[in-house]
Amino acid sequence: MFLYMSCMEKERILSVGNYRRLWPQAWEKHVGFIERGENGFPLMEGCDDVDVFTLFGEPFECDTALMCASISDDRLEDEAYRFGLELALNGWPVSSGGRSGGIEKAFRAGFLDGDGRLECFLSDGIMSVFSNRRLRRLSSVVLANDGAVYSCYEPDVSDREGRGRRMLFKEYLATRKRRIVVLGLSKSGKDIVEQALMSGSEVYVHTSFMSSQCARMLAEDGAQLVDSAAHFILLQGGRVTSRVYPDGRGQHFYEGRGYGVFSS
Repeated sequence: MFLYMSCMEKERILSVGNYRRLWPQAWEKHVGFIERGENGFPLMEGCDDVDVFTLFGEPFECDTALMCASISDDRLEDEAYRFGLELALNGWPVSSGGRSGGIEKAFRAGFLDGDGRLECFLSDGIMSVFSNRRLRRLSSVVLANDGAVYSCYEPDVSDREGRGRRMLFKEYLATRKRRIVVLGLSKSGKDIVEQALMSGSEVYVHTSFMSSQCARMLAEDGAQLVDSAAHFILLQGGRVTSRVYPDGRGQHFYEGRGYGVFSS
């Protein structure tokens, strides 16, 4: 099970202590810093794993995270795209660990197509945006939609030692929110969500993704079920102004399938 890192491990992997030395180098590339206690710090109260983040963009209030299964499935990717599009069109911001699996990519495509405001966490240092084409493209779209891109790792990190562990820690940080929506779930993701539950987070499972055993286990343990983004927003007491439905003549498209929007 993925658990909190010891102080020694954190000092080895994170660059919490040396960001001041790197400040001039980062500032030249328009990279900012945000410390615990400042307005907009992205972790929920009680999560003390990181004290300093580097970032692109401006911090904003975001109390909802997304977790996805690491699989590719055409039907589920359509559902994920629709969920992301509807969430964005209703102005609901989301935090994401930025997985590259089919379902999360589909959600992100829908969310960004709807001009959603995304809080995105990186695992290899924020300077990797300059050398990684995929991250550069993703960050550009996130920032164009007034989102924010965070990293707790030193900007010039280049080695790949411990990359898998850093990826998990990135997802852990992205989900330190009051609410977590699950679109399917892997074993490693289940461990992260269970930690969030113990910290007081609310968990919601999308009914279309109940084929995931880990998602079913969360539902059996009391996670609330939702069948759409509109359903989720209404459960929070929010107002739904746009609903998304499959329509071949729609203005939004994912993998050749069109989606229409009904706005009230």
